[in-house]
Amino acid sequence: MTSSKRGHTNRLSAWPKAIYRKLKWQYLNAISRGSINEVILIDPCAIEYGQKPESQFHPKKFLGGYENGDWDQQVIPVESHLLYQSYTQHFLKGDPWESTPFFHYALESIKKGVPFRGEYDSVEKLKQRFEKCDHLYFMIKRDGYKSNHQLYDEGRIDNKLDLLDEISVNRARDGSIILNDGWHRFASARLLKISSIPARLCAKHTLSRNP
Repeated sequence: MTSSKRGHTNRLSAWPKAIYRKLKWQYLNAISRGSINEVILIDPCAIEYGQKPESQFHPKKFLGGYENGDWDQQVIPVESHLLYQSYTQHFLKGDPWESTPFFHYALESIKKGVPFRGEYDSVEKLKQRFEKCDHLYFMIKRDGYKSNHQLYDEGRIDNKLDLLDEISVNRARDGSIILNDGWHRFASARLLKISSIPARLCAKHTLSRNP
């Protein structure tokens, strides 16, 4: 088969996936009454707290809306999070990733026989993961922060379901914004002092005085 025919075949085989993604996005958007597409602007430097891992809402499973409970009190100061501390140490102080607490945390998981995040099972793979962190940070520094919605509109990503993978935030009962997920992008934007970035509003506490 010639290269032109292979390219034509690949484009044809991509159509079913594209249609599926768009239909699924439309379905999720409908049953969530638009909550999965609720994007707001946040100032990364103004956010003080992030959710603890056990109180996070999975952005691709929780479709957004009001939620009761004490999840908004199960938080950690942004600047005490291992990932944020590691970003500060690496990008502002120039320390190698290997000396940062987040790298050590991931390495300990590997040593215990548990792949970090289910896929990084060696030091070499872990280093490649942190190289991606470098790429992300310097891309944002060079091009500014772009949401997945913007990247989709520009044709740089083609999966509609990736729109669920924006930085996600929650609104606490006192109306304050808590970081839910997207720590890497959030940390990059905060360290680069970008004053306004888009984020998907995921959970809103039922006692919140803000809409």
